[in-house]
Amino acid sequence: MRLTGGLAALALCIAAQANVARADAPAATGESWAQGRHVLGPVRWRSEVYKVVDGVKLQVEILSPPDAGPKPWPALVAIHGGGHVSGAPRLYTNWLRYFARRGMVVFNVDYRLVTEDRPTSLQEAITDCKSAVRWVRANAERFGIDANRVAVIGDSAGGHLAAAVAILKGLDDPAEDKTVSSVPDLLITGAGSLEITYWWGGYFEKTSGGDRIIEASPEENIAPGDPPAMVWHGTRDTAVNPSCAIGFAQGMAAAGNECALRLMKNVQHAWMLPEFVGENPLSRPRLVAQTLQIIDRYLTDQGYLKGRPTLTDLVPMNGEILREKDRKGLPNNVRKDWKDIGTDQSDGLLQPVVWDVRVYKKVNGAVLRAHVFMPDPVAASAVEGPRPGLVIFHGGEWTSGSPMEFSTHARYLASRGMVVVVPEYRLATRKWERTERLKKHVARVFGEWATRETTVLDSVADAKSAVRWVRANAAQLGVDPKRLAVMGRDAGAQLAACTGVAPGLDDPADDKSISSVPDRMILLEGVLNPAELVADAERIDREIAKRKASSGEAGDKSPSVEELVKQRKSANIRAGVLMDVAQRIEEVSPIGHVKPGAPPTLILHGSADAVVPLSQAEAFAAAMKQAGNPCELLVMEDMPHTWAVPNTIHMFQCYLPSIMGEWLQGVDAWLIDKGYLTGTPPAPLPMMVSQDRSAAENPYPGLNDHIEYVQQR
Repeated sequence: MRLTGGLAALALCIAAQANVARADAPAATGESWAQGRHVLGPVRWRSEVYKVVDGVKLQVEILSPPDAGPKPWPALVAIHGGGHVSGAPRLYTNWLRYFARRGMVVFNVDYRLVTEDRPTSLQEAITDCKSAVRWVRANAERFGIDANRVAVIGDSAGGHLAAAVAILKGLDDPAEDKTVSSVPDLLITGAGSLEITYWWGGYFEKTSGGDRIIEASPEENIAPGDPPAMVWHGTRDTAVNPSCAIGFAQGMAAAGNECALRLMKNVQHAWMLPEFVGENPLSRPRLVAQTLQIIDRYLTDQGYLKGRPTLTDLVPMNGEILREKDRKGLPNNVRKDWKDIGTDQSDGLLQPVVWDVRVYKKVNGAVLRAHVFMPDPVAASAVEGPRPGLVIFHGGEWTSGSPMEFSTHARYLASRGMVVVVPEYRLATRKWERTERLKKHVARVFGEWATRETTVLDSVADAKSAVRWVRANAAQLGVDPKRLAVMGRDAGAQLAACTGVAPGLDDPADDKSISSVPDRMILLEGVLNPAELVADAERIDREIAKRKASSGEAGDKSPSVEELVKQRKSANIRAGVLMDVAQRIEEVSPIGHVKPGAPPTLILHGSADAVVPLSQAEAFAAAMKQAGNPCELLVMEDMPHTWAVPNTIHMFQCYLPSIMGEWLQGVDAWLIDKGYLTGTPPAPLPMMVSQDRSAAENPYPGLNDHIEYVQQR
């Protein structure tokens, strides 16, 4: 598509706004995309350092097609968002793997962020992204890619940087070989600040050297001969005004450059982020699929992809469990045709891993998948025999969350030699949400099965099914069934603990001859005494009723009804769907089932956790010790809830990447002590730690003063 002028661009804008849902919607198949087949095959996932500047090692995640197909492949360089001050490549790994499955080699790059403790300018971030494109081209033969088919894609701040790489002249690293071009052959940019002198002048003046702001603005620097581009943007974007996309398209057309404009009607900012909460999560799977199909078709039109979009390869967001047809012919995970493309494994870089998705259970119309992370067959060829396994359960108060929450952790542990399985499980539905209007909407998006009432009891049953599935398929997965650990966070820790200590609660369809009890447990900020949370909420309810029945005596300093209602709302946040199973709450309370012979356990909990009090971890550790079971507790000093999650929105600005690296090193060392891993954890952990941290005296190497080691008590 080629625009011939500003009016043509504006006309295209209006047409796209009206027709994007119709022209680029998934093809009709008798059921919605969200109800369609939904299984991924494996991709190869690895990382390398592409640049070292000012002592900072900038890394790139590399997602490549698993099969030996026709080469050279086209390349896609992806640049993450985050307002130039935060964010990480992992935010986009989920949907970028789709393009690897479609036949591209994806390079998901990191760059220097503009932070207070690091005097990085906007121009330096642009320079890093240009370096990444140049590095990809310089290594084209090694990666099996076509150096003349290198596309760049970015969203939000990444959209600005992608456009800057394609449009801006100069800003190259003076130490690099300029004979290798840093200009991509194709630009795909979404929700980006493409004109920063007007809309974002005050913000960018602080990060670009004031009068140098124009040299960092893509629209101001458009010239004839710039690469073909596609721009997408939401019409309700209040973070980056849609006029940035329209103005950029008009500027490209005026210069005689090819530019396709796609405006997403009534869509806000950052809808491609898996943890973004600004949009209705029930509509997001369709929106993400629609956006990816638009990008896919554009890449196909430009000769980068072939065939129709295969959105069956897309991972659902936020833990939505979607229907799918039977998967036939599971691929052999021990592939003989892997080609080692020469990764540099120095400086503690992660070994390559294989990431696959399989169905482990079908129940009441729901198809539950497990993300499987395995050591790469080539890199791990020297290892003989079955490997230790780890099943990780995501958090989310039993009502939300996704296996993607632990994709980074799973990748690390798989690179260390484990087979890591991160399953979905049925999410509980809140009774107060079960309105007829909502049921109709849920049924339309997900299918009738999703309107059925599910509880924490179902979640526990699924967790036990997942452990059984791994043991039943141990030979195919390469897992030692006698070295199978579980790990979970928040609600996921409760599920993990229930698999270890809670009797019953099995799925009637499971083969009970296969044990669902793990050999080790790792519990992160877990709800280990749900009965206590329910009792607290019920106590406040009784107090409210008592206060309403009596106006109170003179001088009574007891809390008012209004104050109690506030406490009840806070308690409901903690108790949540547990109230729906209050009559059976003791069955799903791990602390009440601790007996001698329970699996050895490691517990990590934040001392400043206001959602799940530290006392729950301390009480569980005490119960384990009293029963004679090995149990160790690590207290994360001053850490609030969700410290273990790298991309939780409410901690987005203050989250310290080093914290995740440190506690994961502690887990690594504990697994070494238990015979599940060998060697020593790399320090600092790649892709997780933003700066070197000095190690403190600690039984677990790598933990710093954020963590206090507490012996059994």
